[in-house]
Amino acid sequence: MKEPQIQDITNNAFMAPNLNTYNISTLPADELQSFKILEELALANANLIGTIPDFDQVTSLKSLSLWGNSLEGTIPAFPADIQIIRLNANKLVGNIPDGLGQYRKLMELELGNNPLGGVIPSSIAELSALNRTISETLAQLPIEIIFLEGNNFVGTIPSGFGQLPNGSEVRRWINLDNNALQGTLPDFSYFMHTPNLRMFSAANNTLTGVIPPSILSRYVWYIHLNNNRLTGSIPESSGPMIELEELWLHDNSLTGNFIPQNGGYLVRNQTYHDNYIHGEVDPRICESMRSSAWSLRTPLTLTADCLPSFLECSCCTKCYEGKRVTMSPSIVPSSRPTSI
Repeated sequence: MKEPQIQDITNNAFMAPNLNTYNISTLPADELQSFKILEELALANANLIGTIPDFDQVTSLKSLSLWGNSLEGTIPAFPADIQIIRLNANKLVGNIPDGLGQYRKLMELELGNNPLGGVIPSSIAELSALNRTISETLAQLPIEIIFLEGNNFVGTIPSGFGQLPNGSEVRRWINLDNNALQGTLPDFSYFMHTPNLRMFSAANNTLTGVIPPSILSRYVWYIHLNNNRLTGSIPESSGPMIELEELWLHDNSLTGNFIPQNGGYLVRNQTYHDNYIHGEVDPRICESMRSSAWSLRTPLTLTADCLPSFLECSCCTKCYEGKRVTMSPSIVPSSRPTSI
């Protein structure tokens, strides 16, 4: 019997003649290893348990989707030409494999919502004292999608996330939410005038320092930096951010007396509340919201600490009280604002 090139068993809807005879609850390692021309395997939300076998002998495999199961153990080995790895929402533990850098064709890596910790690959062993960090090797791969949210990664964000490998033209989507990352944000100057950064999300970590103006790329769609320990004022983009849709900066320690307009009429959600910012919101934000409300035909969100003595905002969709004045000497209102 000719072996199939695509196996799709998503939600237990078995389509492969040589797998549908199994009442699958675990991955049949021997059978999977025997496929020599298997190109894509999808078993998402299939109620799978057990461990993931190595696929390095299945040299034709290009795409593996096992997300949304209860698979345990560590990340397996893959063939050299693997392009898509989706193992998010399982129970995987351990380190990012030392050999991750060998997958030079990898375009999509989704490991989010696992209890992974991660270690530095052997290729940068000089940083071996830092346990469970996200490696520079990973950042330097020409990957389009890097989703590592909801794990236990610590250490700093690799500087390589602020650029692309030489010659790469991928559109990069990065999600590092809900980890324990520290340190400052990388420099994003590489992306300032190119459409290669679509999303950078690092919410719910313990990042410090200022927001680099270089992250305000002309073509970026989503920036999520909320729930960190960022300080300084909100930078203003050097040019119009014509494609920005979401800018989430709430729950930090940002200061200053002005919220600048970053983004045009496409912005749907802007959150600035629970910071130390006082003064006013750029009136152009309100003008843009009014002009785009009908065309976007979707609820617009603008939140800030716009109660008395904090911020003036005529178009905020929700007002917050802001953080306690005693925690930031740069704010000296006459009295503590009261709730509305």
